[in-house]
Amino acid sequence: MTKKINILLILLLITLFSCKKEQKSLPTELPPLTTEGKNTFGCLIENEIYVPEIRRTALTTPIYINEFPKYPNYCFTVTTTRLVNNNDNVMDAEVGFKISIVKDTGEYNIIYSTIKYNNKYYQSDSLNNGKLKIIKLDTINKIISGTFYIKALSEDSNIINITNGRFDLKK
Repeated sequence: MTKKINILLILLLITLFSCKKEQKSLPTELPPLTTEGKNTFGCLIENEIYVPEIRRTALTTPIYINEFPKYPNYCFTVTTTRLVNNNDNVMDAEVGFKISIVKDTGEYNIIYSTIKYNNKYYQSDSLNNGKLKIIKLDTINKIISGTFYIKALSEDSNIINITNGRFDLKK
């Protein structure tokens, strides 16, 4: 009886140690544009699909919403991250932006944005291109949904285009 248990334990240990942690593949499509507070976010960075996520277990959240709402003027700041290494601390991409004095649905200038892509950082401000359109602002249920695009510059003046951006967030 003990021989059988020992053999089973050895087989179990071999199986456990021979398994590799499977890495999820990148998304193949953007999340749908919704207005229900589903906590989705996505865009195209230079025509590559970007969905914030953690492709391995980690203690962080891929989407962080700050400063929403603050009565009577609502600010909206989002920072998103995609992690890829075994230690869950190397970002292969991130997208973040801020708008202020949000009072209703409509189009707003992005006052500041930061993008990390291909190990290079890009920024824009209110003088550069970046627009966000809020299609739902529910201050009771704390839902904000909409679309955005950003054109940002690196330190060496390279331009990056963020298009087809969409978000449906609930705080």
